[in-house]
Amino acid sequence: MEEVAQAVGITQHHDAITGTEKQHVANDYHKILHNAVHGFAKVANFTICPLLNISQCEVTEEFPDNKVTLVVYNPLGHNKSGLIHLPVTTNGWDVVDQFGTQLDHQIVELPTEILNIPGRRSKALYDLAIKGISLQCFPGLKNDRVLGNIFTKKVHFKIVE
Repeated sequence: MEEVAQAVGITQHHDAITGTEKQHVANDYHKILHNAVHGFAKVANFTICPLLNISQCEVTEEFPDNKVTLVVYNPLGHNKSGLIHLPVTTNGWDVVDQFGTQLDHQIVELPTEILNIPGRRSKALYDLAIKGISLQCFPGLKNDRVLGNIFTKKVHFKIVE
């Protein structure tokens, strides 16, 4: 987690934020952030979906038992709620939280423009939009570092046959 925090700190440099850095520096920023995030995901034994902006996520497209558990966290300094969008291959889903409470959700066909994005290698044909996720912010700060407790929500979803 420390490596991720350092990488995020580096990419907050004024040149990185404004986009005024040279291309080779931008490439370095990307490499640093990519290595930190993927290294943490490997150590923490979870999978990330870096291509959600083109509706591509291996986890929600190729999953065993037609079930997926999603952990959502809020890294912000304030409470946050909103929609979660996930690319899926079928349109019949049941979505519940960690307590078994049914969550509002909607399944929408992906637009042709998204399906035809150059370089997109995805089987997903639908967008699963999950509503009603409300996340608290981090519990507090100590010595300029975030405490270990991260408020998370687990969302379980499966194909309804």
